[in-house]
Amino acid sequence: MTKERINAMCKDLNNHNYTNIGQVMVRHKMGKHSPVYFQQAGIIWKKDGYWRGLERIHEDRFLKFKKYQSNYFTPSQPTLFTKTKVKVDPKKIIKVEPRMVAPRKKATLGIVQRLKVLFTGKL
Repeated sequence: MTKERINAMCKDLNNHNYTNIGQVMVRHKMGKHSPVYFQQAGIIWKKDGYWRGLERIHEDRFLKFKKYQSNYFTPSQPTLFTKTKVKVDPKKIIKVEPRMVAPRKKATLGIVQRLKVLFTGKL
């Protein structure tokens, strides 16, 4: 973000009487978070329902804006090498043993067949 871009945005604000700051940010290809930092630095303000901007941006206001913007983009904690607090157990693999095939039982004789064997000696 350069002073020239901010100056162009402020001139556009002062000339066109915008009521929606989002339109200005889209037109000048600035992020949605930018108006907050512009307001905090005192570069833009709302007067009588319309947005206004400074005609000349001094170095101290520009540095204030850069400071607010850099605080937004600086992460508070590094996330790349932090340890996770949730302990994850490795997945346990349960070994499944193959089923043993039960041997076939011999065919059993019915009562009629047993009597036949008793009397005749043959099946």
